[in-house]
Amino acid sequence: MSFVTAIGLSDKNDSKEAAADALKQIKDQIGEIELDLVLIFFTDTYDHQAVYEVCKDKLSRFVGACVPGVISGSEVYEKCVSAFGLRGDNLDVRTSFLKGRQEDAYRSGEIIGEYYSEYLRDDMDNGSKDNGPEKDDNGFVIEDEAGTLFIFPDGFSYDISSMLRGIYNKLGSRVRYAGGGSGDNLKFHKPCQFTENGISDKAVATAFVKGFLPEQTVGHGWSPRSEAFVITKAKGKVVYEIDGIPAFERYSELLGGITKKNFSYYGMKHPVGIPCIGDRFLIRDPIEVGEDDSLVFVSELPQDTAGVIMEAGVDELVENAFATANNACAKENKFVLVFDCVSRYLLMKKDFEKELSCIGKHFDKKTFGILTFGEISSSFGLPLFFNKSIVFLTG
Repeated sequence: MSFVTAIGLSDKNDSKEAAADALKQIKDQIGEIELDLVLIFFTDTYDHQAVYEVCKDKLSRFVGACVPGVISGSEVYEKCVSAFGLRGDNLDVRTSFLKGRQEDAYRSGEIIGEYYSEYLRDDMDNGSKDNGPEKDDNGFVIEDEAGTLFIFPDGFSYDISSMLRGIYNKLGSRVRYAGGGSGDNLKFHKPCQFTENGISDKAVATAFVKGFLPEQTVGHGWSPRSEAFVITKAKGKVVYEIDGIPAFERYSELLGGITKKNFSYYGMKHPVGIPCIGDRFLIRDPIEVGEDDSLVFVSELPQDTAGVIMEAGVDELVENAFATANNACAKENKFVLVFDCVSRYLLMKKDFEKELSCIGKHFDKKTFGILTFGEISSSFGLPLFFNKSIVFLTG
């Protein structure tokens, strides 16, 4: 498929001027061609409503959010308004905006999936004419992938794993899924998500791009440190017991004995790994110790799940970023979208420059992305929510 992309980034102080400048940069690159979709991301230094009003005035289809930082080339910008524009032959775009309903994340996901499912039904109806849909040797219908669903939920309020299961229940494997949890720079001012249909916090902003199928690659660099354990009591993001013992007590024991006072340090450096596919792990970040010695995680951890405590040094994280970028790199990449976990940025501090430098060696200035509160990718087949990971979309 033939398509064009353009990147705009502005650090002007005035919110409306910065938004207009970022969009003008895109226009200067591609001329008067109307874009199919624009991804808009900005840091918490800007007025949300002001940026939204500029986008609403100048764009037909857009989706975006407030984020901790924007990645462009080999730099992270903590103050900017950014835009990624996409235009392609035969692309078809629809956006959706859902706010509220955090109490039932799975149902929220189903609502989003139902909204987009008419696209897939149309495809199925067209395929059922004449000789009917194509089938494999076993009689199963062969379904072509329809496109990519970009998903940007509030990274703090939603049970994103459950929401993704709800979406997948309605859309299935014909869709590729990508995105990340949004939020401010951990200042908890008022993170927001938006499309041309609305703007709010505690929402999910999505865009379905039919015919757009970028390759996805995921990596993290974390390795098992402890013996395996079982989460014996949990609900949502709270783990109450590990191996039948209060969660923090067992977590501390597996690390050789830590105190609640130094938990924030060890929690950042030692997330939990959930065995996934082959020798891969889903990473889950513990962020708080409850008064009852429970552990609160960024993401849901189901009861009866097996896990291990993970560890990684800066060198391991950087080496994995290089290897993941290498796997994602093709002879000719017209664009590179990156969703990189903000906790990697906070953990590595100045050494995060090494990670971006490794990425830049593969992609040069084509890289555009954001720091996220958890990453969404279907590179393993199902849409999964990752922590402390890096996701590449290339095409």
